[in-house]
Amino acid sequence: MRQGSLLLRLLAASALGIAAALLVAGAVLIELFQSQVEERVHKELLNHASQLAGALEIDAAGKPTLERQPADPRFQEPFSGLYWQIAVDQGQKLYSRSIWDESLQLAPSDPGPEGRISHLTAADGMDVIVFDQSIKLLEDQTSKSARIIVAVDAVEVTDPVASFRRWMMLSLGALAIALAVAAWVQAKVGLMPLQALKDGLARIATGTVSRLEGGFPKEIDPLVNEFNAVLEVHDKSLSQARARASDLAHGLKTPLTILGVVAGDLERRGDSAAAADVGEQVAAMQTVVERELSRARLALGRNPPLCQLAPVLNQMTGALRKLPRGGDVEWTVEADSSLAVNIDPTDIKELVGNICDNARKWAASKIVIAARREAGAIVLTVDDDGPGINLGDEKRVTERGYSNDTNGSGLGLTIVRDIADNYGFNVDFGRSPLGGFRARATFPAKGAAAKVKDRSTVQA
Repeated sequence: MRQGSLLLRLLAASALGIAAALLVAGAVLIELFQSQVEERVHKELLNHASQLAGALEIDAAGKPTLERQPADPRFQEPFSGLYWQIAVDQGQKLYSRSIWDESLQLAPSDPGPEGRISHLTAADGMDVIVFDQSIKLLEDQTSKSARIIVAVDAVEVTDPVASFRRWMMLSLGALAIALAVAAWVQAKVGLMPLQALKDGLARIATGTVSRLEGGFPKEIDPLVNEFNAVLEVHDKSLSQARARASDLAHGLKTPLTILGVVAGDLERRGDSAAAADVGEQVAAMQTVVERELSRARLALGRNPPLCQLAPVLNQMTGALRKLPRGGDVEWTVEADSSLAVNIDPTDIKELVGNICDNARKWAASKIVIAARREAGAIVLTVDDDGPGINLGDEKRVTERGYSNDTNGSGLGLTIVRDIADNYGFNVDFGRSPLGGFRARATFPAKGAAAKVKDRSTVQA
């Protein structure tokens, strides 16, 4: 089951971590800022109360009066947001001009000389922060109790905090974007070794290299080493399989040769029926053995190296010219030196050799071998001017035992089909423009695996 993108996982985890961290940081910073603002306001109220207490005195008539007004001009401006009120013995009161015709109604409980901070909703609905304290005034050996109240509009706290919160959210948002970009860059850089690993596997798949190469981080090194070890075991197993196939070929060659000799002896002794039976079975066994050995020799690996076509074509045609009828026909090879296919060299030689050998047997005077790029693929065609195949036999040419006459087994083209099946490329047979037989093999470019198509299409 696919587990999704590793990059998206890392980015999602980073996004969650960044969001959580910034939310917590934002909440803490706002709380700290609000505490600092409140502390400043509280100190300001205490300072005003101290000024009022220092200036408060009882005049000759026994009335409370202020020796001097507080310095803050807001006390003189009606409804400015900063107020004071003094009550002596719960009776006589003094007010700041800013309080106008209102009064601050607090709980009757004594706040004490230390004072206290509280919140109050005034008669006009305004929220204020209040500091009130009780002090003793001495007059002619007697004392009077005075309650000093200083209040400030709560917006002195809420407005700066709200403004700070807005800017904090904008700043944290910008920081979140920057951190997200940094997390994306970090994830991409962190995953670069995996991209290098992917590229290495692609080079193995195309046959450019046989092992994963290059430096990898220590976290990935064990995976690379294990994969290279698997490739090593695979190559050894393939070599051993081919060696066993070769041993089997040599082991079966002698018994089949002896049986052929026995068939000849029977023929010379006049037992033609028995000789024919033995000879027929020997031929059948040789056909089966050759085909199975050809299959066993196929490169079973998924990562064959790149093989240049032109040298293989020239080599195989040079060898076939030395066989019977090979020197009697005109061989033409048309192949660009840059064309290469991802097929094991042994297997491409087997394929080209069988196709060209079939043309050698049947060509009247001419064989044309061409390799070219066509629609993103590499196409190899072998044409001859021989009799070709019978109409309707296009699908039978690779069937076991098929031959257009009695002198052949049809095994070569069957082996060609087996090689095509093993590598997953397309091969088809039909009529040649020269009038004879055409074999056409279509290899995917760069060795990409191709879906095998109907390989019995008649060539016009």
